[in-house]
Amino acid sequence: MTGQIRKECVYLLCSDGLYEKCSNIDLSELSPESLTSEEQVTQKLKKLVLRCRERKEKDDITGVVIRII
Repeated sequence: MTGQIRKECVYLLCSDGLYEKCSNIDLSELSPESLTSEEQVTQKLKKLVLRCRERKEKDDITGVVIRII
C-alpha cells in the first residue's frame, strides 16, 4: 500500500492471523483518541491478540501499531 502519512493517524501493520479474525468494530479500539499512552497501545493490541486466539486462530498473530503525532 502506498500513500501519504497523515498526522494524528494510527496505522496497524499485522499478519493475516490478526486481520482475518478481527472485525472493524474490534479494530476501532485502536482509534487515535483512545491511544494516549504506550501502555494503552500495548493493552489494546494484546486484547486483540487474545480475542483472535479465543476465535481459534491457528496462524501467527502479529501486530504493530504506529501512531503519528
